[in-house]
Amino acid sequence: SQKSEVRSQKSEVRSQKSEVGSRNSEVRSRKSEVRSQKSEVGSQKSEVRSRKSEVGTQKSEVGSRKSELRSRNSEVGTRKSELGSQKWGSSAMWPSSAIV
Repeated sequence: SQKSEVRSQKSEVRSQKSEVGSRNSEVRSRKSEVRSQKSEVGSQKSEVRSRKSEVGTQKSEVGSRKSELRSRNSEVGTRKSELGSQKWGSSAMWPSSAIV
């Protein structure tokens, strides 16, 4: 009777150990999954930062190009103004009614 009780207790202990082992395995699996998700989130964040940096570079390039175009337009305007002054400054270009 006593041996039977000991065997029963041993069996119960083995069952509990097995249950604990199963829980531990499940916890390890969850932790691994969480690590994997964190890693994926990190990769996505890194990709977003990279894209933002790329967009910033493109915006900077666009700004430089706009500035360059404004400068050229200004030069063209100045040149046109100079040419206009030269054209109307020459007596040959004035209308005949304006020549005294």
